[in-house]
Amino acid sequence: MNLFNQERQEHIGLALLCLITLLCLYTGVKTVSEWKTARSTPNSAYPGLTISVDGTGKSFVIPDTAQFNYTVREKAPTVGEAQTKATTKSKAIQAALVAGGIDAKNIKTISYNVYPQYEYRSTQNAGIGMPIGNQVLVGYEVAQTEQVKTKDTTKAGEFLGKVGSLGASDVSALEFGQENDDIAQDDARSKAIDDADRKAHKLADQMGVRIIRTTGFYENVPGVNNPMYEGGYQSVGMDSNKVTSAPSPELAVGENEVVANVTVTYEIR
Repeated sequence: MNLFNQERQEHIGLALLCLITLLCLYTGVKTVSEWKTARSTPNSAYPGLTISVDGTGKSFVIPDTAQFNYTVREKAPTVGEAQTKATTKSKAIQAALVAGGIDAKNIKTISYNVYPQYEYRSTQNAGIGMPIGNQVLVGYEVAQTEQVKTKDTTKAGEFLGKVGSLGASDVSALEFGQENDDIAQDDARSKAIDDADRKAHKLADQMGVRIIRTTGFYENVPGVNNPMYEGGYQSVGMDSNKVTSAPSPELAVGENEVVANVTVTYEIR
């Protein structure tokens, strides 16, 4: 009886061992099969070897807007007087710009500052004979900066000359641009992708591999290279009615360059 039970237990153990072995083999075969399937499936989330290639594209557009800033500066013994003088001059400039064809909504104040003005005054110290002094408040300066935008790019130089002749202390940052550069940006991006694709296939041929699919994309958009012009007009002394007068500058609009830079990653095999 004991011998029978021992043989029975040996048979059961052998059967369990065989079953475990078969399960291990099945699991291993299935794992290898799934790994091969994942490697060969185009939608696999785990690409194999990859290469990354940069591409650049450019597009050119004719600017349809011009923008510049001007600043009115006025000094007076009190804040109120300085503000009144600055406001009067600024309104006169704005009225002239609107009369010249600029939409009033395209003139906006981008900064308004009041600065105290000090002078260093010295007095003679009768006791030791050495001069002494201190800072004395002598008035205030108001600086009001306006941003002007026009769609008539051919008159940009005329507008610059106008604000200068009417007493603007600083005129600067004339920039030609476009209202909507999406079309040009899309064109530049398409050219950049084509450039990257061409480089990738050339590199794949040199390496003796083939491109399977695109696995990554990054775009660095530097934007539009707008030409900018710096200029300025300075008031003469403290008399707001005495300003330099100069002919309107002749400014060529030309073309703006829109650039797109991309990096594309490809799976290779």
